[in-house]
Amino acid sequence: RFIRPVRVLSLCGDRRIYGNRATANGGGVDLGNSAIVTMTGGAVYGNSTSALSSLYGGGGLRVEGAAPRLLLTGTQVYSNATASSGGGLSVIVGAVTLVNSAVTTNTATGGSNHGGGGIRINSGALTLTATALAGNAVTNSGALGGGGLYVANWTVLVSAGDVTSNTAPMGGGGYPAAGTPAAHGISV
Repeated sequence: RFIRPVRVLSLCGDRRIYGNRATANGGGVDLGNSAIVTMTGGAVYGNSTSALSSLYGGGGLRVEGAAPRLLLTGTQVYSNATASSGGGLSVIVGAVTLVNSAVTTNTATGGSNHGGGGIRINSGALTLTATALAGNAVTNSGALGGGGLYVANWTVLVSAGDVTSNTAPMGGGGYPAAGTPAAHGISV
């Protein structure tokens, strides 16, 4: 498991981040404070967080701090779980880009202030290009929505991808609480 103070991390090829557990945040990776992470290929899977009190869990990856950046290209983020928000990926502040990637079968159990089975976005910018959000779930009936994507206050651009078979109490595909969403050439 990678934790702070990682500044630059670059993973290429068949690299895997899997089977890690964290009590609070970032089961696989907890990225913060101006860090830059790029991952080309590979997978982030089978990671988890267990504390419900942590609002922004991030079963697979968590991004938070003073302008961190995350770029995933051709990467699979799947079968991660959190007791709070963002089963696959939770972003508090930062710039996140996924290209030709997939965020699938992740789960957020969540409580009343939690959501985002696949991705939870809090503040910053998210770009998904030719990326699939599929089979993700928010499982607590009292939780916020966004089986695939929960947007609290972000600028979101989704281009040429699929958002399918996600489930949540509200907004199975996505739940825009606030922010500026834009979608082009996607199938929902």
